[in-house]
Amino acid sequence: MGLSRRQLRLLMVSGFSLFLMYIMYSSKGDNPSSLSDSRESANSIISANPNAKIDEAINNKISKLYQQEQAEKAAEEKAAVDAAAGIKVTEEIDAIEEDFDPVKELMQIRALAPMIVFSKSYCPYSKRLKKLLTEHYEITPSFFPVELDKHKHGKLLQEHLAKISGRATVPNVLIGTSNESKGGCDDFLNLHESGKLATMLNEWGNKKLSVKRLETPSNV
Repeated sequence: MGLSRRQLRLLMVSGFSLFLMYIMYSSKGDNPSSLSDSRESANSIISANPNAKIDEAINNKISKLYQQEQAEKAAEEKAAVDAAAGIKVTEEIDAIEEDFDPVKELMQIRALAPMIVFSKSYCPYSKRLKKLLTEHYEITPSFFPVELDKHKHGKLLQEHLAKISGRATVPNVLIGTSNESKGGCDDFLNLHESGKLATMLNEWGNKKLSVKRLETPSNV
């Protein structure tokens, strides 16, 4: 069984003490050449007060080791607290996600408008599609955009959309009661350029959506 950290430190202090005592007392010499040398050595040792110096050195060493031990203990306690906090946050997130029902959420979103554009606020293709629909078409009722990057459960909702609509990317447009994706930015741009987008939107809306193309120059 190995020595504990405290036992190792005590062993170090003991060894350090013995080393200092050896250094302090070895200066006496085993064979003094004269009585005067012996007296001078004795006086030197007495005046140096070796016991006090050894005690001071030992106390300083013990103090440094204690401070180091306290610092390491505080760091270990902080790491344990941080780990516990991280576990708690993860558990709370998991609990929230377990309560989220993407099927129910999608049904509630679809009830808001016949045409839903699932988008992300930073996505350039999403921005381009929303600009196309807004500036070149009169859609009644207006399409409803859902910014997945700002939705509380956007990641889970997008995963569910990928399964039921066949499209995992954004923008992703759902119209009417069908769960099939009507396309992304490029699909809508192609229909727009061919002059068929308004017709297709009305057909997909099944009389629940009224779409007219505005007579404006196309610069999309």
